Amino acid sequence: MNKMGDRIKMRREELKLSKTELAQAAECSITMVSKWEKGMTMGIEFAARLCEKLDVSLNWLYYGIGDSSSNCVTTKIPIVGNTQAGPDKEWFNLDYPSGFGDSYIDFPAEGRNVYALKVVGDSMSPRILEGEAVIVDPESEPATGEEVIVRLQDGDVMVKTLAAMRDGQIFLDSFNNGYSRMTFPLSDVATIHPVIGVARSSKIKTI
Repeated sequence: MNKMGDRIKMRREELKLSKTELAQAAECSITMVSKWEKGMTMGIEFAARLCEKLDVSLNWLYYGIGDSSSNCVTTKIPIVGNTQAGPDKEWFNLDYPSGFGDSYIDFPAEGRNVYALKVVGDSMSPRILEGEAVIVDPESEPATGEEVIVRLQDGDVMVKTLAAMRDGQIFLDSFNNGYSRMTFPLSDVATIHPVIGVARSSKIKTI
């Protein structure tokens, strides 16, 4: 069971909870619960409420590690850039040094090279808002239909929904309907990393 949405649905059904009950606990809509179970990323505050209702840890919810809500371990995930500039080449060459950056987010990512980027622009609004931070796991595989951070060879960085990769090209969609699909040759892509969480601006802390 590799996806967070699968774990949410499995645990909900184990506890015989309806989507309505889970939505009430998370303080969101039933539609949102359905989207999470289908793989949409969620904010940390929603994840924390789900964990309490499902009696699981954040580590289990995000990674399938452990099963007890009392054993949640968090670490300071550095915000190393934004979704236009991103981390510079030096940061990548340093193999994701922990604690790099002037601000951070507490997140369950023990033993992982997870990083965060502050969102610039409204192309993913209202799913991901400007000023929020996306949490990115470079060790996970990107999946079609999910949010990803794409870094091009020329240094441009963007958060998009991965629509497809085929015929030597990558197709990227915005959540905001005012933006058109973007297409790039795969040879132009330096990295594709999955987004595993979203933190509201109020959750961003300064060192």
